[in-house]
Amino acid sequence: MIHLLRTSRLGLRPCERRDLDELRALWTDSQVRRFLFDDRSISRAEAEAFVDLSVTTFAGHGYGLWIVDQCDRTVGFVGLRHASAAPANLLFGIRPAFWGRGYATEAASAVLGYAFDALQLDRVAADVDEPNHASVRVLEKLGMSRIRRAIVNGHPLLYYEITAAMMAPR
Repeated sequence: MIHLLRTSRLGLRPCERRDLDELRALWTDSQVRRFLFDDRSISRAEAEAFVDLSVTTFAGHGYGLWIVDQCDRTVGFVGLRHASAAPANLLFGIRPAFWGRGYATEAASAVLGYAFDALQLDRVAADVDEPNHASVRVLEKLGMSRIRRAIVNGHPLLYYEITAAMMAPR
């Protein structure tokens, strides 16, 4: 199965080992990691483990992390994280220089379409730090429904999900 996705402005391709340094640079950017890793700068080994897990889940489940490109520039990542006893979890991050252009919504919408159409998943979940208003807006634009709120490690988290039936016709 080919895992390349396209939108009107973006190309999405599965991340590979060669993307490690670029992804780690994004994941350790102070503005990005604020909500992605609870403002913790992850090590190269942790980033490598995330990339390796993505390669493995693409092979086993048909999804993982995609690199989001616009005109041959990497603007971010989007993906589905596998959880054996729960639905796949949507995650995304865009370089701050590209915020406000709708890339996160566009890329995540493409991944959700792929998840429901090609993979026939029943539902997809997401969680977001409550103060991350931009990501909350993305999830709501995607049509995801808030299902609960919890405090995890002292941080307020919002939990969302979407089912194939909830997706707007594409």
